[in-house]
Amino acid sequence: MFIPTLLLVAAAYGGLIVLAIRRCTLPTARLAMGSVVLLSVGLVAYDGARTGGRITDYVGLIYLIGVAAVPYRPWQVLGLGLGLSVVIGGIGIPNPVVGTIGNGLSAIYSQLTFVGITAVLLTGISAVLYLRHWERIRSQEALAESRQRFRGVFEEAGLGIALTTETGTVIEANPALESMFGVEDGGLDGCHYAELSHPDDLEQERALYKALRRGETDQYQLEKRYIRDDDSVFWAHLTVSLRRGPNGPQIIGLIKDIDAEKKRKERLRLFRKALEQAHEAVVISEHEATAGVGAPILYANPAFTDMTGYEPEEVIGESPHLLRGPDTEPWVLQQLRRRIRQGRNFEGEAINYRKDGTPFVNRWSSAPVRDENGDITHWVSVQRDVTSKRRMDHRLLEVQDEERRRIDEEIHSEMGGLLATLQFAVSRARMATSGSPAEPLDRIVELVDDLSNITRSISRRLYPGELDDHGLMGALSSLVRLLDEQYGLTVEMESALDADERFPSLVEVTAYRVVHEALINVVQHAQTDTAYVHLCAHAQELHLRIIDNGQGFNPGRQREATYGLAGMRERVGRLNGELEIDAEPGEGTQIAVTLPLTVLPDT
Repeated sequence: MFIPTLLLVAAAYGGLIVLAIRRCTLPTARLAMGSVVLLSVGLVAYDGARTGGRITDYVGLIYLIGVAAVPYRPWQVLGLGLGLSVVIGGIGIPNPVVGTIGNGLSAIYSQLTFVGITAVLLTGISAVLYLRHWERIRSQEALAESRQRFRGVFEEAGLGIALTTETGTVIEANPALESMFGVEDGGLDGCHYAELSHPDDLEQERALYKALRRGETDQYQLEKRYIRDDDSVFWAHLTVSLRRGPNGPQIIGLIKDIDAEKKRKERLRLFRKALEQAHEAVVISEHEATAGVGAPILYANPAFTDMTGYEPEEVIGESPHLLRGPDTEPWVLQQLRRRIRQGRNFEGEAINYRKDGTPFVNRWSSAPVRDENGDITHWVSVQRDVTSKRRMDHRLLEVQDEERRRIDEEIHSEMGGLLATLQFAVSRARMATSGSPAEPLDRIVELVDDLSNITRSISRRLYPGELDDHGLMGALSSLVRLLDEQYGLTVEMESALDADERFPSLVEVTAYRVVHEALINVVQHAQTDTAYVHLCAHAQELHLRIIDNGQGFNPGRQREATYGLAGMRERVGRLNGELEIDAEPGEGTQIAVTLPLTVLPDT
C-alpha cells in the first residue's frame, strides 16, 4: 500500500526539479512546490486511512511543507525533518485525525517506518539539488543585473569610455566619447588608438601599452592630446586597464576631456610667470579682514621682496599694515579705507618701511577682484618705490622757489631802485615848476604808487619773503593786513598753531601760496568782502580751510586754470597732499588742503 504513495511522491519531486531547472524562476518553482504539497497531502492521507494511520505516515507531508521554504533556510528544514522522522517513526504515536478518516488501526510498523525513511532521503536529495540550482539562478540574475548596470553607466556616463581589443582597436565607444571626438554613433568603432592620438604623444603611450599587455602593470594613466574628426586638438586624461575574461583579454579606456582645465592652468601659469617677472611689486590679499590681522596677504611676487626686504613666507597671512610706520600719512590710509568700503579703485602714495626699518615712498594702485556674481573676493595692488621721484619733485619745487626768490630780490633791487628814482624825479619836477598846474605830476605820482603796489604784489606771489623771517603764521597775518588795506577784504583767521611754530620750508611755501591764491580769487571773483581761514596741525599733517560766502562756481564746468586752482593742485600733489574743492553757484566756496609734514623719509 505504501508503494504507490512512495512512487507518486518521488515522481512529484522529480517533476518539480525538472520544472524548476527549465524555467529558472523563483515564482515558478514555488508554484510547482505548492502543487506537490497539495498532491502529497491527499495521497498520504488516503494511504494513511487505508493503513490505520500513524504520524510517521505524514513525515513526507512535513518535508514537503518544509521544502517549500528551501530558498530561505534549506539546511534548517532538512535537519528538522531528519530529527522528526527518527523520533516520530521510532515512537509510532497514533494519529487520531487520520484514524478518524480511515477505518483501519492495524498498520504494519516496519512498512510505515520504511515510508518515512524513504521520504526523508528523497526530501534531502531534492533540497540539495534545489539549493544548488537556486544558487545558479541567483548568480545568473546577479550577472544580468550587473551587465544592465554597466550598460547604463556606459551609455549615460559623462566620462568617455572605450572597449578595445588587446591590440588597441576600438570595439565600442560610449556616446560621451563619440561626442568628445565629434563623430556620429559608432563613428569610433574599428579605429585604432594610434589613429586618434596626437603623434607627439604616441611614443610615451606605446611604451605604457606594451607594459600593460606584458602583464607588468594592470593600469596606467597619462595626460595626452587627441585629434578630433575636424582635426582640432584637445587634451584628455586617459586611464587604461586590462580585463581578462572568458572571451580573452579586453582593454577598457576611460577618457576625461581636460582641455578647458589645461588651458586655464596654462593661463594661470603664464599669469604667475608674468607676475614673478614684473618689475612692480604685486600683492593679492583677501577682501574680508581677519580679527587682529586685517585683510591677510595671499600672494607677493619677488619684486615685493626686492622693494621691502620681506620674503613671501614672511608676509603670507599678514596684513599690509606691516609696512606702516610713524611717518605714514594717516589721510592716505583713511582715503584707502574709504575706497575699500565703497569697492572702488584707489591710487595713492605714502611713506612705508622696509624690513630693516628704512623708510621709502610707496605708490600703489589697488583694485577689487570680483567673482561671477559681482561680489568682491580679493584685492590686488601694484606697488613701486617712488622715493626718487618724490625727491625729484621736491627738488624741483625748491629750485622753483629759489628762482622766484632770486627774481624777487632782483625786482626789489632793480624795480625798487627805479621807482625810487622816478619818485625823486617827480619831486624835483614839481619843485622846478612851482606855480604851474600840478595835475600831470599828480597823475604820474599815482601811476608810480600803483606800479609800486603791483611790484610788491608780484614779488609776494613770486616768493613770500616774510616766511623766512616770521614763519607761516607771521606771513599769513601780513597777507591778511595787506588784502584789507588794498582791497577791503576782511579775513577772519582762526589757527590752532603757535605763532612761532615752524614747518618744513616746502610745506610753508605751499600752504602760503594756496591761501594767497584762494584769497585773491575771493577778491576777483567771489563778489564778497569777507573770507575765513582755518589752520590746524595733527597726526603729522597740516590742514587748511579757506571759506567764502560769495557767489561760488561750478567746478565741473569752470576750468581750474581760470582760478589758479590747477597750480594749487599741482603743488599740493608734488608734496603728496590732498586738495578738495566744494563749491556751488550762489553758495560760496570751500577749499580744504591736507599737507603731510614729513615731505621726505629720512634715509
